[in-house]
Amino acid sequence: MNYAGYDLAPLGQVARKFLAVYDELQPPGSDPLVDFDERDLLALAEGAGFFPIHLFYEAEIVSAPRRSWEGFLHSSGNPNVPTVTEAMERALDADEQESLISYLRPLVEDGGGTWRMAYAHLAGTKTSPPVRSVRSPLGG
Repeated sequence: MNYAGYDLAPLGQVARKFLAVYDELQPPGSDPLVDFDERDLLALAEGAGFFPIHLFYEAEIVSAPRRSWEGFLHSSGNPNVPTVTEAMERALDADEQESLISYLRPLVEDGGGTWRMAYAHLAGTKTSPPVRSVRSPLGG
C-alpha cells in the first residue's frame, strides 16, 4: 500500500480506508494522466502525421524530497482527486486521522519516501500533405 511514494502498509485498515477514497474515484489503471506510455506517444505522433519523430525517455527513482506538511496536506495527485486533507476527512474518524498523521508526517517532513518520475520528451515535424493541382471545369 503506497501513497505518493510513502509506504502505508504499517497502518493496515487505516491505510486501506484512506486509499479507498482514491480507488473509488479513480480505479487503479484508469488515471488519464498515466494510462499511456512512450510507445503510445510515438504511435499517436506518427498517426497524426509527424515525421521525423524523436523521443527521449528519462526515468528516476530517488529519495523523496523533504516537504512542508501543510503543503502536502493540501496537495493532490491530480485535479480530479481530493487533497490529502479531503480524503482523510471523507474516510477516517478523528482517531484514524491522528494515526495517519502521526505515521506520515515525519516521513513527509524528513524525506522518508521514494520519488518516482518518468519524462518523455517528444519532438517531431508535421509533414504537409502533398499539393494536388485541380483544374477548374471553366478551363482555368
